[in-house]
Amino acid sequence: MTAGGLVLVGATNDRRFRAFDAKTGKELWSTTLDNTVNANPMTYRGKNGKQYVAFVAIDMLVAYALP
Repeated sequence: MTAGGLVLVGATNDRRFRAFDAKTGKELWSTTLDNTVNANPMTYRGKNGKQYVAFVAIDMLVAYALP
C-alpha cells in the first residue's frame, strides 16, 4: 500500500496491473500488459518530485507515474 492509500496488484493470470483504493476497495485504474507481472511492485519518488510505481513483467521493467 502506498502512503496515498493505493493498493497495487499485478500478479494475476489475466496480465493486468491494477490500483485499488485501500479504504473502499474500489478499482481506480488498470492496464493490460504483454506479460504477467512476476515481482512485487515498488514505489519511489523521482528527482522531479513525482511518485512512480515500477514492477517486472517477465522480461520487462515497467514504470508509471502516479498522479
